[in-house]
Amino acid sequence: MKHRIWSAAFGLAFAAILTVGLAACGDGTVAVESVTLDQNTLSLEVGKTETLTATVTPDNATDKTVTWTTDDAEVATVENGTVTAVAVGEAVITATAGDKTATCSVTVTPAVVAADGITLNVSALSLEVGKTGTLTATVTPDNATDKTVTWTTDNAEVATVENGTVTAVAVGETVITAKAGDKTATCSIVVANKVLSTAEDLTAFATAVNGGNKYEGKTVALGADIDLTDTAWTPIGAYYYGEGTDRAFSGTFNGNGYAVKGIEWNNVGETAENEGGLFGYLANATVKNVTVEANIETSGWAGILAGRAEVSRIIGVTTKGSILGDGASASVAGLCEYMYGSTATDCVNEATVTSKNVSANSPYAAGISNEVNGSTIENCVNRGAVTLEAPVENKWSICVGGIAAYMKNGSTLSGNTNTAAITVTEGAYCEVGGIVGDVFSESEGENKVIGNTNNGTVSATSNDVYVGGIVGAAYAIYSVKIDELSYEYYNNTVTFTGNTNSGEVIMTPAAEDENGWGYTPCAGGLIGWLEQYSEESFVDDGTNKSSVTPENMTEGRGDVKNDYGKQVIDFPESNE
Repeated sequence: MKHRIWSAAFGLAFAAILTVGLAACGDGTVAVESVTLDQNTLSLEVGKTETLTATVTPDNATDKTVTWTTDDAEVATVENGTVTAVAVGEAVITATAGDKTATCSVTVTPAVVAADGITLNVSALSLEVGKTGTLTATVTPDNATDKTVTWTTDNAEVATVENGTVTAVAVGETVITAKAGDKTATCSIVVANKVLSTAEDLTAFATAVNGGNKYEGKTVALGADIDLTDTAWTPIGAYYYGEGTDRAFSGTFNGNGYAVKGIEWNNVGETAENEGGLFGYLANATVKNVTVEANIETSGWAGILAGRAEVSRIIGVTTKGSILGDGASASVAGLCEYMYGSTATDCVNEATVTSKNVSANSPYAAGISNEVNGSTIENCVNRGAVTLEAPVENKWSICVGGIAAYMKNGSTLSGNTNTAAITVTEGAYCEVGGIVGDVFSESEGENKVIGNTNNGTVSATSNDVYVGGIVGAAYAIYSVKIDELSYEYYNNTVTFTGNTNSGEVIMTPAAEDENGWGYTPCAGGLIGWLEQYSEESFVDDGTNKSSVTPENMTEGRGDVKNDYGKQVIDFPESNE
């Protein structure tokens, strides 16, 4: 009896367990217990997107599909968890899995438009000490989110800046920087004792210098481009041989990137000596960062920037236009006619240089400077054609060069480039070079022609001519006859290294005149003629990449293999 009662109880319990088990498994699926998001809040700029990640538990849930919805599609949309910000506002993104949900509150903010540029109303500003000037910054695009401009100065001892207002503190130079985001713009600031901004200002300044004010220790700056068209112009300063009435500018002239234009004058046929375009005479002066445009015709000696520079510095000057020398002793140059103890650095000549009808002593023409005496020209460029024409009966040395016509007394030409044609169309004794016509020493010293490049055609038509791609003629000795039996010799060196010629070299003999000097015409890819006292007095190095015409020259002609004509002179011992 007890056995039957226990069996019945066990059967009822098993049935209950089976019933509960069938109720839990249902149709055999595992239900979703929860869904969570990796972010519950999200901030996006208009147009930006970000992806939400949903996690469904348990891992073995049969259906882990997540459905994404937004409560305001005009603010933010969602697709497969990727939320796109549409417009400023708020929206709620809901992720649903089974009967479980998770939400993320989305805030959409205006799009940040980065500044893509900043400009200033001027790139250069010149101020007199104590004066102020205003810089205006423009940030682009117009709808940039943050258009805040930060102002700084490189040298607060020269000029300060606050909200674009520049205050000149002391003479000197500095740079003002305006910054918006990661973009910057700069303005070159020159603080000077005197600022010239009009034609009237410039002519008054010239009058002051020509009246005896040298402006020693003073800085004069341009405050704007100045046009001298239709203005009667007298160069600033003048040099008069032996008269004791010289008028020199001896201060600092800073163009600050501005230009002086419209200089025009013609004194052909008049008596003239050292003249200039902008300046007539510089002595212990500095001229820099200015462009000079002029059209000059003269019978004297002139340069577009200056006629004469003594112990002066010319830096970053550009010359344009034209200069013509017309007369017996006319000598003209693109930058400065005569340099003594001076330097010209980073200058460019784009003006055409022409000299004609010359017949007196030593007429010259050059792109940068004619006579370089104890001076240095470095990193300068000549782009203006240089042309000289002289009567064939002329018996004086003619020197023509792309950079310099003539150098002496320990001068240096370094790192310069000529790209223009250098031409002598007619003449007698000519020395013509792509860089320099004549290298000659009148006293002890080392003349250096280093690392220069000629890319222009160098040509000469003459009955006595030395023409070279770099140097027309180089002399490493100078002799002076003291009396019938006594000679004095100076053993000078010419250093010639690292020069390259790519321009064609052309020598064309002219018709002989009855009093021809009888020199042997010589042409060389690098040097037309080299005359030296000893092998040690000349350092030879360079590259010629072009041709020399004619190919069958007489003795002394250099070619692409030899590159220069050379003679070692065996002078007699000095008799005293």
